[in-house]
Amino acid sequence: MGKFNENVESAHIYYCIGRAWWNKGIVSEAFYAVIKYLIEEVGVNRIEARHDTRNIYSGKVMEKCGLKFEGILREAGKNNIGICDEAWYGLLRKDYF
Repeated sequence: MGKFNENVESAHIYYCIGRAWWNKGIVSEAFYAVIKYLIEEVGVNRIEARHDTRNIYSGKVMEKCGLKFEGILREAGKNNIGICDEAWYGLLRKDYF
């Protein structure tokens, strides 16, 4: 799932996976394939993603796929736990190649 911003050629990627499939490399493999497609085939300039700061493992997936930590937005998101702080990550086309 994701959102595309044509004005700045960026894509925001979301992902969610059940606990039974954690720590199997599924998200990292799928996320990297989406990144590769968006940059190499679609030609986006920026990929971004975010996660609840309490879910450090999601941040590790983002870093493994080449995204860099960009900062925290306080109380900027909401999930099944409630309102949460969000850690934002980004990858630029020039950093990918």
